[in-house]
Amino acid sequence: MDTFQQLMQLNGSAFEKRNFESAYHSLMAAIYLVERDDVRLQAIEERATEQEKWFDDNLPGDARQRNFEAIRLQSTNLRFRLENFRVRNGHAT
Repeated sequence: MDTFQQLMQLNGSAFEKRNFESAYHSLMAAIYLVERDDVRLQAIEERATEQEKWFDDNLPGDARQRNFEAIRLQSTNLRFRLENFRVRNGHAT
């Protein structure tokens, strides 16, 4: 299991145990680790979206939800920036 997989596993375990701060920081660490890997960034985006939705369904209005929203937006932004870089340099996918 590589570091990314470990961080994603830690995120899932921490979130399941309602240790939301650890869950958040493990996703943030994962972003920094894979900031040039659009497939893994998408996996982070999807996980953050799921966790953001959990707050909507279970703890609406909880301020911690914004942490997961921020991760979702950051991973989306990095994926778009990566794609724009590829297009500008003739390496569009």
